[in-house]
Amino acid sequence: MQDKVNERIEYAAANHSCSIDLRCCELERLPVALFQLEHLEHLFLRNNCLTSIPPAIAKLKNLKCLHLHANQLVQLPKEIGQLKRLEILNLANNQIRRLPSSLAQASGLRQLDLSGNQLEEIPEALKQLTMLTRLNVDGNSALGIPLELKFDAPSQLLDYYFSIQQQNKMLGEAKLLLVGQGEVGKTSIANRLMSDHFNPNEGKTNGIEIHQWMVGERDGAQLRLNVWDFGGQEIMHATHQFFLTKRSVYLLVVAARAGERDGNLHYWLEMIGLYGGDSPVILVMNKCEETYRDFDENRIRIDYGNRINICGFHYTSCKTGEGFFELSKQIVNNASSLSHVQDLLPINYFSIKSTLEEEASISDIISEDQYIEICKLNKVTDRSEQMRLLRFLHDLGCVLHYDDPDQNFALRDTRILNPEWITSGVYQILNNPDFLRKGDGLISKSELSSVFADDECNSGKSRNDFLVEIMAMYELCFAFPNNTNMLLVPELLSSKEPDIGWGKPGDLPRSTVNFRYHYAVLPHGMIPRLIVRCNHLLTTSPTYWKSGVVLEVEGCRALVRGDHRQGVVHIQIQGENKSRRREALAVIRNNFSAVHQTYGDLRVEAKVPLPRHPLAPPVDYEFLLELERNNTITHHFEKASVYSVSRLLDGVDVRRYDLFMCYNNEDKDAVAGLVARMKQRGIRCWIDDADLTPGREWIVEVGDAITECSAMAIVMGPNGIGKWQSQEIQVALNQKLEGKDMAIIPVLIPGGSLRSLPSKIEFLRTMSIVNFEHGFDIIYSSLHETGDDATSDQIKTSKQMDEMASKIQLEWDKLLRAIEVK
Repeated sequence: MQDKVNERIEYAAANHSCSIDLRCCELERLPVALFQLEHLEHLFLRNNCLTSIPPAIAKLKNLKCLHLHANQLVQLPKEIGQLKRLEILNLANNQIRRLPSSLAQASGLRQLDLSGNQLEEIPEALKQLTMLTRLNVDGNSALGIPLELKFDAPSQLLDYYFSIQQQNKMLGEAKLLLVGQGEVGKTSIANRLMSDHFNPNEGKTNGIEIHQWMVGERDGAQLRLNVWDFGGQEIMHATHQFFLTKRSVYLLVVAARAGERDGNLHYWLEMIGLYGGDSPVILVMNKCEETYRDFDENRIRIDYGNRINICGFHYTSCKTGEGFFELSKQIVNNASSLSHVQDLLPINYFSIKSTLEEEASISDIISEDQYIEICKLNKVTDRSEQMRLLRFLHDLGCVLHYDDPDQNFALRDTRILNPEWITSGVYQILNNPDFLRKGDGLISKSELSSVFADDECNSGKSRNDFLVEIMAMYELCFAFPNNTNMLLVPELLSSKEPDIGWGKPGDLPRSTVNFRYHYAVLPHGMIPRLIVRCNHLLTTSPTYWKSGVVLEVEGCRALVRGDHRQGVVHIQIQGENKSRRREALAVIRNNFSAVHQTYGDLRVEAKVPLPRHPLAPPVDYEFLLELERNNTITHHFEKASVYSVSRLLDGVDVRRYDLFMCYNNEDKDAVAGLVARMKQRGIRCWIDDADLTPGREWIVEVGDAITECSAMAIVMGPNGIGKWQSQEIQVALNQKLEGKDMAIIPVLIPGGSLRSLPSKIEFLRTMSIVNFEHGFDIIYSSLHETGDDATSDQIKTSKQMDEMASKIQLEWDKLLRAIEVK
C-alpha cells in the first residue's frame, strides 16, 4: 500500500497535479514527500489511521480543500492557520478535543466540519472566520448545543455558544410518555411513580393528562419529567400522532391479562417507531397480580431492535407496588442519558419557558405576537432564535406549536396552545355518546353547543369555531361546501360497511383496476383522514364508513377499503375507459402518498393483485417496475400463470414513459445504444421504431406520446436534424405554449454538433446540453488497477480515463436531473 501511495505522490509531482487522492490507504503518518507538492489544491485523506498532522502541512500554501474525516486525529498543529487559501476543512469523525486558536488565521475558510469529535470547547477566535457559510459541530455533546436548535448561519451558532458560556444553566428536563390501550393502568402507573399512590377506582383518562415529576439529583439539580398520560381509546388515536415526539422516554404499557396480542403491543411499537426516533422505549406488563404472562423478549428485539431503542422489560402491579423500584430507576437513567437533558441553555431561555408555562395554564391560546413580546422582554430579539426556542419547547412538551419547516404534518399554525385544553376539547367531540350513537359522522355547528359552552377563547373566535378549525387542520373533519354549518367527522362514522353493491374481487368485471397498500400496521386514522382529504371526490349520495369510502374520480367509481386486521388497504376502480381508470387510480394514489408522508417512516408496500387469480399473492409494484427496467416481457408469478409485465403495469401506472426520443432516423443505431443504457438506469423511453402502433395516424400518436412523457430528448448526431425530427419538436413546442410542463433536453451523441441548426430550433444553442460526444459508457480505470509495476505512461493513461469517466458521469447526472425520474 505504501508503494502505491509513493507512486501517486511521484505522479502528482511530475505532472504538477492540483489534486491527490490518498483515501483508504491505511496511512498512520503522512509521507514527507507529500509536503513538497506546492501546487496541491485538493488533498483527500479520508478513512486512514492518522493520529496527527505534522507542522509541515503549512508548506502546502495553495491548498484549498483538506479532507481528513474518519481518521483518529486528537489535535491539529497550530500551523494549520498558515493555509491562507484554505476554503474547505473536513475533520468529521475524529477524536479532536481542542482546536488551535490559530485556525482563525485561515481567513478564507468557508466550510468547517467538526461533527463527530470530542470537542470540549470552541475557541472564541473562530468568530473571526467571517467567510464561513457552513459550520457543523453535531455530535460534540460536551459543547452543550441542543440538536433541536437549527442555525441559519455559522455566526448564529457561535453567538449562541458563547452566550451560554457566559450565562447558562443545565436544562435537566425531559418528556415521559405513557402509551397503550385503554384500561391497562397507565394512570395508576403514573400515580405510583410520582407519589406512590394507588386508587383502585381510578377512572379512564379522557384525552391526555400532563403532570410534572421531579426525580433524582443531577449535578446538584433535580431532573424534571413532563409526564404525558395518554387515553387509550381507539377514537383518540387520530390525535396522538401530533403529540408523540422524538427525544422522549416512552413507557408502553400492556395489561397482564391481555398479553401482547390483545394489548395491541405491535401496533404501538410501530407508532413509536414512526414518531419516536431513537427515544428509549420501556415495555411494562402491568396488573401482574392477575393472570401472569411474559413478554416474548427475544422475538420483540428481533422484530423491532433495529428500528426502536428498546431499553427494558418490566412487570408491575400498581395494587401491590411490585416492580416500581426497578422501573423508576430505569426511567431516571434513560431520561438522564437523553442528550438534550445535559444541554446548557441561557438563563433568559428559562425565564421565557417559565412565563409560557404560566400563560398556557390560564390561557387556551397564546398568539405569536404575545410570544414575541415575552421573548423581547427577556432580551431574545432575533426572529430565528425565537422560532428555534419555540420548536424546542414543543419537543419538551411545554406547549403545542406547529410551525416547524421539517415537520411532516404541515399545520404551520402560528399560535401556541395549551396541550390539555385542545385534547380535552377534541376528545369531548369524538367521544360524545350521542354523536357516536348516530353513526353517520354528521354534526351541525349548533349541536356543538350541547357539548360545551360556546364562549370566546383567546383567539378572538368562538371556542367551537376554533376547535373546528383545529380539527380541520388535523384532517379530522370537513364542512360541506353547500352547507358550511354541517360537519363530517369520519372518526364518528359507523364501523359497519354498508351494502354498496360491489362484488368480491373474483366477481368484478374485467373493466376493474385493483391496487393495494400493505402496512406493517395500518394506522387507525388513515382512512378517516383520506375521507377528509378527498371530500371533494365523494359521490352525489355519499357512501362512507369508518374504514372505507366510495369516490367518483375521472368518471370512474372507486372503492377504498381498509382492513386493520390484515393491515391492508384495497383500492378498486370501475370504469369503461381504460385511460380514465388509470387516471383515477393515480389521483387516489397521490392522495395516499400525501397522507403517508405525514406519518414519517411508515412501513408500507404497494402491490398489484393478479387478474384471474384473486387468491394468488399480489405482486410487489416495485418488483414489476424492476422487471420492466430489465426488459422482462413476461413473468410466471407464484401460484398463478404467466403474465405480461407491461400489461400489469399498464393497468395501474398512468405514466408508461419518461422520455420522448426525438432523433434523426439516420442515427437510429447510435440512439438505440443510448436508449439501452437509459433503460438500465430506469428511464422509460418512447421511440418510434418500437412504440408506433400500426394503423394509427403518425402525427396523432406522436402527439399523444409527447403528452404522456415528462421530457423530450432532442438528439443531435452526425446526420444533423431530420425532417420528421423538426416536426416532433414543433409538436412539443406547441404543447408547451398550451401550458404543458415538459423538459426539453438537447443531447449531443458522438459526431453530433450544434452547427447548422434549422432556424426554428436555433434556441437550442442557448440551452444547457447533455454532451455524450465521448460516448455513453463510464469506463473507469483507477491507479490501483494498473498494477504495481505500472509505467508513467500507463499511469497517465489511467488518469485520463478517470477524468473521462468523471465527465461522462456528470453528463448522466445532468440527464437524470432534467428528466426528473420519479
